[in-house]
Amino acid sequence: MEHFEAQERERERAADAMHNQMDDDGFVLVTRKKTGRNTSTETATGATVQVAATSGGDEPGSGPPKKKRKQMDTADFYHFQQHEKKREQLLKLREQFEQDKERIARMRASRKFKPQGYATEFI
Repeated sequence: MEHFEAQERERERAADAMHNQMDDDGFVLVTRKKTGRNTSTETATGATVQVAATSGGDEPGSGPPKKKRKQMDTADFYHFQQHEKKREQLLKLREQFEQDKERIARMRASRKFKPQGYATEFI
């Protein structure tokens, strides 16, 4: 196991030595490091790798506006809950309709109901 760990350390040292090194063609191989952010600078030029601005503005917040996340409604998180809520609303609406029908029937029976459009002169 010690032999394997020694090989791994040697391989990591070789990878660190190759990091940000220019090859014969003048290209730098960009690799991902597993630990944290690379904040090192190239020793020859002192340059660091930075991200270019997207909107051309010099201010940090001058880029395109970010989309706001929609606040999640936790009351109806699952789809079946949405269906149940609609079903309950429909049942309430039907009950209200039946109550209104009964009320109108009572008003007609007592002859106090005069719907719009009726001519009151002829009654």
